[in-house]
Amino acid sequence: DLLTLVALLHAPLNSLVVYGQPHEGVVAVRVTRRKRQKARNIIEAMHPITKN
Repeated sequence: DLLTLVALLHAPLNSLVVYGQPHEGVVAVRVTRRKRQKARNIIEAMHPITKN
């Protein structure tokens, strides 16, 4: 889920971002500087879609 990336950027360091993964169950990700940077890199690599 893309909202997880935003949560990683805004949650306090060392907190947990928890979300559901289909066919896997619950996923908990500890917020670290490295994970925050990875989320930022993924978001920055996305290109907006424009309508003509």
